[in-house]
Amino acid sequence: MKPEEMKKKYIVTFLVTLFLILTFLIIALAQPTADSFGIEDACGRFGTHVEVLVNIINVTNGPVQGMRLRVGYTDSVLNLTCISKGDLTSNWTNLQLGEDRPTIVIATTESEYVILNGSSGSVVLLNFSVIGSQGDTSPMNMTLIELSNPEGIVGTAPARNGTFTIISPGADITPPEITITSPKNGSTLGILNNSVIGSITDESALETAYLTLNDESVTNLSKGHFNVKVNYTANETNKIEVFARDVAGNANSTQVLVNVLPNIVVVNKTTVPNQTIEITEAKNATSTVIKLNATIAANVTVTINANTDASALNAKPATSSYGLAQNQHSLGKYIDVNVTGIDKANLTFVSLTLYYTIADLDRNGDGDADDPGDLNEQTLKIYWFNPNPNEKLWMPLGPGHDADGKPDIILTGEDRKL
Repeated sequence: MKPEEMKKKYIVTFLVTLFLILTFLIIALAQPTADSFGIEDACGRFGTHVEVLVNIINVTNGPVQGMRLRVGYTDSVLNLTCISKGDLTSNWTNLQLGEDRPTIVIATTESEYVILNGSSGSVVLLNFSVIGSQGDTSPMNMTLIELSNPEGIVGTAPARNGTFTIISPGADITPPEITITSPKNGSTLGILNNSVIGSITDESALETAYLTLNDESVTNLSKGHFNVKVNYTANETNKIEVFARDVAGNANSTQVLVNVLPNIVVVNKTTVPNQTIEITEAKNATSTVIKLNATIAANVTVTINANTDASALNAKPATSSYGLAQNQHSLGKYIDVNVTGIDKANLTFVSLTLYYTIADLDRNGDGDADDPGDLNEQTLKIYWFNPNPNEKLWMPLGPGHDADGKPDIILTGEDRKL
């Protein structure tokens, strides 16, 4: 064979090999998989029926159209009576037990793809009747897992096994009840409306309970009502989650998603000599209304920056270390207002109205502000931050230097404001 012909042959062979390698990689990458797939630990009393969750975590290369799994358990302890859909499988139309029990086959119609990329949650609920004796245990093992996507490509996921335990008739098998009453799921609010209010109830003592914001720990919780102030991320969807587990091992969690408005609002206005203009555009986002009265006509720009973190406004936190008395508590509402386009000599007055709610005063979360430890509405006061390098303290507004005897606070009925 001539050298030129051999060269062409090698090139053809190389290209064919490369095509086969790429084809293999594409097929491999298309296989549906998940970080894990398995049965959760569970318990129940003799003679009762219990549901056991089969959970999948972080699906990739989905959506998943079909699934086949084999569940192993001790038939002298449990009897599998039926299966039902989990929270990720509302559209699945065919759930059935295999002939060689306990094999479970799950299928969908061709057009219904219900487990999408990134999904996590329960896909199946296994209903068992408890037939063993107190103290008996049964392993629940995932011995075969197959996930298929709409193209018919089959993949697998690492198995997670669980254990079922028969407990005494008086044992606590009820998870803690968690309620987040405020804010409501899907609500839109300003960064200063940052009270998370709710309750945790349980027949047993709690082993642990905590609240997280955007998957970051905020504080530990106890049984009963709670009112927690959080530092939202402005102009984003924020996730609030509460988790609790009691000493009997029962656990539960609940979450809400809230849309938080931008915390910086810029408003352009034209002043009219000796007439008051009101700036309400920032009220929803910053809980603030500003009034200006000037002696001249001018184009002014008002920038309102609200935050629950004093450091975001280049200030110290309002605590006893920085000006407050030991028995004083801050609402944690920080406002920075900057007006440009007019000098101070031409301003007759500027008023700032800061709105608050009962939730700001209700420190234990029981829905009112009349308990010991709640904040007293009649003693609310606005403080200003002295930026003097030698001071850097929060100081109350009111009669005194440059105050001209004017009041610093007005309380007005249901429309609460400072």
